[in-house]
Amino acid sequence: MNEKTTTVANERLMRRRRAQQLMAGEVKRLLEEHTEAEGLTWKGSTVDLMEVLYYAFEEGCMADDYGVPASFMQIVRQACLLLHTKVPTNPYETARRGQQRKGVKHLSYLDRYLIMMEKESKNVLWNSISDAIA
Repeated sequence: MNEKTTTVANERLMRRRRAQQLMAGEVKRLLEEHTEAEGLTWKGSTVDLMEVLYYAFEEGCMADDYGVPASFMQIVRQACLLLHTKVPTNPYETARRGQQRKGVKHLSYLDRYLIMMEKESKNVLWNSISDAIA
């Protein structure tokens, strides 16, 4: 591998890492600042949602009042309740399937988030959430 190829690969990894951090921050704000009563719903697939939540879990940015990091299942239950979505039978497997998508037509949510992030400045996750219809 030459130096240019290594630099390009490192830049891509850094952009993906930054996208994951931003996505995790959006999930954290979503769960902290909104309630079930607002009637928010997830417009994307369950696979996308579990992938997003798993990346947020990996970042470890959510904790209880005692500083104990939230478990993946705690995050899943809270998000599914907030977004009026059924908890999948195996959220871990569902998230893994999302992360392993490849190819032009089957990008992972993180890869799509990165593309959207480069086009828009913030709150990319909100593209997959709809407000309640009054």
